[in-house]
Parts: sequence; C-alpha cells; structure tokens
Amino acid sequence: MVAKIVKFTRGKKTDGNDEKGEFRKIAKHTGGHWFYANMLKGAHTGEPKESELKILRELKNEIKKSALHEKEKTRLEELLSAVDETDRWDVIETTLIVKNYTARNMPQEQANYHIESLKAWREGKIEEFAKGEMTNLKGKDLKTEEKHALTQMLMVGANRGGLGAALAVKNLIIYQFTEEDADKKIDRVGDITETLKYV
Repeated sequence: MVAKIVKFTRGKKTDGNDEKGEFRKIAKHTGGHWFYANMLKGAHTGEPKESELKILRELKNEIKKSALHEKEKTRLEELLSAVDETDRWDVIETTLIVKNYTARNMPQEQANYHIESLKAWREGKIEEFAKGEMTNLKGKDLKTEEKHALTQMLMVGANRGGLGAALAVKNLIIYQFTEEDADKKIDRVGDITETLKYV
C-alpha cells in the first residue's frame, strides 16, 4: 500500500499557485488513499493501450496450446470473443483470467468466480453483483470481523458504482482464496475500503 502521506521531494519548489503546487496540496490533504485510488483509475479506465490489446489478441493461441479440456477451452474462447476492446477493465480482467486459467495459477472455483463477476461487469450489473455478495457473505464460513470488514468494502464499492464495485468484488474474491493470517487480510481490506471512497 502507498504511504499515508504523499511527499514530493524532487524538482523545483513551487509557491503552491501552479499546477504542481496545487497537486501537492491536494495529495497532502487527502493522503495516500486518494493517491492510490487515482493510480487505480488511471490503470483501469480509459482506452486500452495497444500493448494490452496485443496481449489480449494473442490469448487465442494460448488457449489452443494449453492442456485444458476442450470444454474448458471453448468456455475461455467464448469469454475472449465477447470482450469489449474499448473497455480497459474488460480487456485487463479477461487477460488475467485467461492467462491464470490456462496456466493453472488459480483454482477453478476462483476462476469461475472471476468469470461470473466479469460477466456482471459486461452486462452493467456489477453494483447488483456486489450487493448480492453482501448477502452471500452471511452464509460464508468466515469470522464475524471478516464478514463485517468485507461487507463494508462491498458497500462502499457498490455505492461508488462501476470501477469501485468491480474492485470491491475482485478484492473479495482474492480475499477468500488467499492463504494468509485473517488479521493481516482484514487490515488490508480496511485500506482498500478507504481507497474505494475516492475511486
């Protein structure tokens, strides 16, 4: 995570009345969560880069060469063929899912979960998906503190809508499939929740 206070030490000092000085004042006032949220927005919104599209278009061959069963290959090809190449979140997430699935870098259950959330994004229903996950958390085998932290994250994400909801859902999925101390994961969720307030 980014440091709580963002300090700029390089470059010419300003009196705060130009563009750089204004940015410094905002960053110091709002802290690292604002700064990190803007980094996330920059990385996931707008037009996809040509390099990102190039990687995406090469995935068809990766699927064909993989050791997956034909049914799994067909499923990934369908996911790939439905991608919106003008939507950066769709391009990035489709690439990550296909690459991780073909390389067996994530359990099938996790891959299914990511695919389900990506489809909700494509249908313009990611906020509804996040709200549905809040309800689903009640039946999960998690500690009360975990459920509370994750519910807060999903609530903030759903209220922000769009990218905020998608990031909340993605982090929820990762949380459930990461083998790590629960207290550390809860702290991280708290940081993510604060960041999502600025997305």
